[in-house]
Amino acid sequence: MGPWILAGLCILFGAIFTVAGYLILASAKRKRATWIAVQGSVVSLAERQDHNRENDEEDRDGGRLYAPVYRYVLNGKEHSATSEVWSGRPRHQVGDSIPLLVNPENAYDSVVNDPSVFTMAYVMMAVGIPILASGLLLAGLAATGAITFG
Repeated sequence: MGPWILAGLCILFGAIFTVAGYLILASAKRKRATWIAVQGSVVSLAERQDHNRENDEEDRDGGRLYAPVYRYVLNGKEHSATSEVWSGRPRHQVGDSIPLLVNPENAYDSVVNDPSVFTMAYVMMAVGIPILASGLLLAGLAATGAITFG
């Protein structure tokens, strides 16, 4: 594999991780700044099969994923929704209070106000930026003839 191909792959994957992390971070910050914070209550757990884990021998629950179904009240009206975040172990139990953000323009549009979204975004950027920088450095070195493969 020549240096240009390696540089291109590093730039591509680094850019994908960096941009995805940035977009997730920007969306989460926008929602925190403009959406209404309310407390909800977990009323049940939605369950679905994760077909990628069905045959995993260490998976004791048979490849099931869980997401909280929650209720909240906004402007005197009750709403309910299922979280978009699914996990192998329930992160919330029925009866738990859960922090939510609700779109002021559409009370049916809500998300769990979970700080792990920020962590995930920063991790994606922390992985992407060095890979992107390495690709750019490699491309620069290849352009000057400082490195060649084969």
